Amino acid sequence: MFVELHNQIKVEDLLQGIVVQSGNDACVVVAEAWQAAWNPSPNRRTPRPSGCGLTHSHFMNSDGWPDPQHYSTAHDLAILAHHLINEFPEYYHYFSEIDYTYHGIKQGNRNPLLYKNVGVDGLKTGHAEGPGYGLVASGQREGRRIIMVVQGTDSKQSRSDETLRLWEWAFRNFDNYKIVKANAPLVDAPVWLGARRRCPWPRNRMSW
Repeated sequence: MFVELHNQIKVEDLLQGIVVQSGNDACVVVAEAWQAAWNPSPNRRTPRPSGCGLTHSHFMNSDGWPDPQHYSTAHDLAILAHHLINEFPEYYHYFSEIDYTYHGIKQGNRNPLLYKNVGVDGLKTGHAEGPGYGLVASGQREGRRIIMVVQGTDSKQSRSDETLRLWEWAFRNFDNYKIVKANAPLVDAPVWLGARRRCPWPRNRMSW
């Protein structure tokens, strides 16, 4: 996002630089500030991301720059997306911004599905020599949200085409169905030598 050295930058600007512009410099600034505030010791360690369920991820840096020990999985990226959407809804709107201007330089969001009017409202593209071009996307249609992770495409155009194809396929071939209501019994289970011959199961603990 072309941040200037020795300058004071609002956190909101840095967040937009990370989310909208994919700014490596913004990632580094935020990471260094966070480390200085929470772990000021000289032997700083990269925190393991297991706190929100990312059991197959290990992050060596803040911007995803290639490193042999820097890795994640499609499943973990979907968990992370779900965590962002549900735990930090006040920040999620940044992911749907089409462009952002900082220091007089306007840059567009790199998520190709945001421009196709298909209900996508986030999240993030990625690219590295090994994994290729990828996208973690999410959006809604008729109140139903889907989170999608695509990795391994060989170009920006291929990423755009394949993610759109998978996006439409997911909404076309899957749906949400209500199986049971919360705290509602599934069956009337027979009771042997009990005060009653049948008992609803499972039972709400508060009703015992």
